[in-house]
Amino acid sequence: MQHKQGQAALEFLMTYGWAIVVVLVAIGALAYSGALNPSKTQSNRCMSQAGLGCMGMPIISDTMIAFTLANAVGSGIHLSNTSEYPSRCSNIYFCDQGNITCTAGTKDVEDGGLFTVVTNCNIESSQIKEDFFIKYTKGSSSTTYSGIITVAGRVS
Repeated sequence: MQHKQGQAALEFLMTYGWAIVVVLVAIGALAYSGALNPSKTQSNRCMSQAGLGCMGMPIISDTMIAFTLANAVGSGIHLSNTSEYPSRCSNIYFCDQGNITCTAGTKDVEDGGLFTVVTNCNIESSQIKEDFFIKYTKGSSSTTYSGIITVAGRVS
């Protein structure tokens, strides 16, 4: 009788052992193919500080980055062409909401208004994460404020 109990235990371990091996091989194949890489499944995103709010997903290509912001400062603002952008990008434009072909370097936006920021870029990698420092003045004030906008995602 002792021999049959050992055989049952061995068969149990072999059955579950093969099942575990199959699961590990499947997970390994998924990891090798990149299907488990979160950066490949993650969508483009825009993050901002209080005052300027990101609206929707940014557009990222190898020659351009565009994203829409909302003025939540509490008063009208004047956007400045002295805003800072990543070194691989040149020229920053402030456009009406949804317009990505404008050439305005400055813009006045009323409280609650939406506007689109467009930059020309030379992006050679498949992923980016860039910080933009959008400079503006409130109302008739001469004090310059800066909102930090982080854009990250895959280049399409």
